[in-house]
Amino acid sequence: MSTSSSSLQQWLRLHSVSQRMLKLATEKKWDELVEGEMEYICLVESLTQNPALSSGPSTHNQIRGLLRAIIDNENEVKRLLNMRMDELKVLIQNGNQQRTLTSTYSNLSGMLLVPDAPTSPQ
Repeated sequence: MSTSSSSLQQWLRLHSVSQRMLKLATEKKWDELVEGEMEYICLVESLTQNPALSSGPSTHNQIRGLLRAIIDNENEVKRLLNMRMDELKVLIQNGNQQRTLTSTYSNLSGMLLVPDAPTSPQ
């Protein structure tokens, strides 16, 4: 297999992985997305170490199209991850508010809350 063909195969593999990652993000399968991220990173690193310099114009055009699609997929995954991060922030804030309320009400349990009532000695 020629270097050009090998490089194109790597780009095709990266494109396939990026599509799978986008699908997982769209389906909100966050754990699976994180698990597959390492393969994506390894492919990107491999491509940066072995650029397709000796390939012809046809291969360069194919790679250019794949790169555009990969970047689009990555941008969409990032957008979906930011949305998920915002959801998690809300859940954390709600959990903190619930904990504060529970703590406050547990501190007041057993106390009679009547305006102008004498306070009990503690």
